Amino acid sequence: MSDDPYASLKLRLDEEHRWPGVYTFKFIMRAEIVPNFSVVLEGHRYTTRHSAEGRHVAITAELFMESSDEVIELYRKAAEFSGVISL
Repeated sequence: MSDDPYASLKLRLDEEHRWPGVYTFKFIMRAEIVPNFSVVLEGHRYTTRHSAEGRHVAITAELFMESSDEVIELYRKAAEFSGVISL
């Protein structure tokens, strides 16, 4: 068994997606994290949606990815931010 927490995700991505292609990323975080987190998606278009109370933000980005490895690389960068939930 692999120690890589992304190993099963890589298998699913390669089974369910064709590469290269568009992949949809979704993240949820506290609103104050967004300015720092935006570096993860720098150079890409994304949308944000605030919760009713305004404390949390959902970010959606549809990005053209070359491979599952590129998807996982972005998830790894996102995981460096405490309080970010990847969907």
